[in-house]
Amino acid sequence: MPEATRLAWRERLALADISALLWGEGVRLRPERLALADADRLGRTGDEDQVIARAGWARRRLTGQGQTLAMPTSSDGVAQFLGRVAHQRPDETESANWKGLPEPLIPAGFDPAGATAWCAAMAGLDHAHPLTRSAAAFHLWRGFGISAQDAWLEPGVVAARVAAMENRGGLSAMPLLAGSEHKLAGQGGGAGERLQTWLTGLTGAAEHAQLTLDWICLLYTSPS
Repeated sequence: MPEATRLAWRERLALADISALLWGEGVRLRPERLALADADRLGRTGDEDQVIARAGWARRRLTGQGQTLAMPTSSDGVAQFLGRVAHQRPDETESANWKGLPEPLIPAGFDPAGATAWCAAMAGLDHAHPLTRSAAAFHLWRGFGISAQDAWLEPGVVAARVAAMENRGGLSAMPLLAGSEHKLAGQGGGAGERLQTWLTGLTGAAEHAQLTLDWICLLYTSPS
């Protein structure tokens, strides 16, 4: 397909996943709202600005813009992937002048020791299938408390990038959550059961992505 079309479709899939991941955190923002976020700032609160900043970070990572994911091997590598090296959280006296950073603020709960443990655990899975590694990346990220306890966006983005590391179809991230009804992140059972739940969720997300693109094709190629 034409390059412009391919890039647009990749972004459409990324926005759907970001919306679904945020919904997992209790934040309801439709993909259309996220697509217009940079242009539409009227009536937004400070909390919404921070959510939009995180969504913008995820959008760049899932569409392959800027820094791409080489598997972090250290706490500093995780911080670099998160885009949280150059900027620190402003204190209360500075917050009135803060208008938004190129990358989101360090979330509450970021734990360098947890990031180091995550990297060590992922290094032990070098020979596993990327989809297996993506499941481990998600659950271990949350288990080691690298981001806030209720965060879905950061571990979801990392897992989506890990799943696509050997992809040859042009996607920089695996469709992860949209259309899967939040089933991929079940917490019950052992490792085998969690992996099966994860793969079932990825299957649902992939089917949803294909149906979405088929619908777009039909919409724009049908006679008016």
